Amino acid sequence: MQLLELIDIYTKLLDNVTILENELTSTKAVYNKALITLTKRVNKLEKKLKHKRKRVVIDSLEDKEASLDHEDSPKQRRMIEEINENENVNLVQISKQGEAHETAGHRMDFSTANKGKAIMQECKSPNKIKKKEMMQISLDEEIAQSDEARLDQENLVQAEQWDNVQGQIQSDEDLAQRMLEEERASLSIKERSRMLTYFIDKRKKMLVVKRTEEKRNKSPTQAQQRTYISNYVKEEFVQEEDVVAKQAKKESSKKAGGRWKRKTSKSREDKDKRQKKQDNPKKLPLWTMWKLFLILKK
Repeated sequence: MQLLELIDIYTKLLDNVTILENELTSTKAVYNKALITLTKRVNKLEKKLKHKRKRVVIDSLEDKEASLDHEDSPKQRRMIEEINENENVNLVQISKQGEAHETAGHRMDFSTANKGKAIMQECKSPNKIKKKEMMQISLDEEIAQSDEARLDQENLVQAEQWDNVQGQIQSDEDLAQRMLEEERASLSIKERSRMLTYFIDKRKKMLVVKRTEEKRNKSPTQAQQRTYISNYVKEEFVQEEDVVAKQAKKESSKKAGGRWKRKTSKSREDKDKRQKKQDNPKKLPLWTMWKLFLILKK
């Protein structure tokens, strides 16, 4: 019964282990699916954010270009007014000098006017280019910094999630190990004592069987052989006496009358012979001696 109980306990423990292993596999599958869905969502959000940022950058550049144009327009007007004033001054000076120099004055005015416009265009283009480049560079730097910060944050979140998954798996394994240890320790002292007594009894029985076999296989001593031979000889004599008595009864039943005396005398003689044989066991018949020799030989 105790062995059957131990077998039942062992089967229950195996069933619990298989159940825990199945639960671990199911939890791992669930967490893997959750990680896959989270990564897909993160990728979608990254694409959306990139698209939105591109739109924001384009709109901001257009607004800044418009604002720069508005800022440059009053400056251009001032430059034009200054150039016009210079032209009027030059014209007045040329008129005072004379008609001879009118052509030269006109040429000078034309050249100065052209020079002023060229200077204005040259001043206008590098300022705009520098401002746009600076704004684009600053925007690119801000976008790169924000992308790096976002990627770092996403990596931290994924690392935390992975750590949580690994911790959950480890906790499940620890729980399974604890349950196994508790079930093993649940064997009470009584059950252990029963097992010990069972094994001790079994050992005792084995020792008894072994001793009996050793006794059977052990060769007898001289005293044991003598007792055995004497007992055997006595049994043989008793059997012979019984046979002789039976024969005498048969003969007595057949014969009667005058022969009765002879039988009685013969019976007496036989008894005397038997007593002598018992008194002298060395004078045994040959067939009994042969039997004793065979027994001793064995």
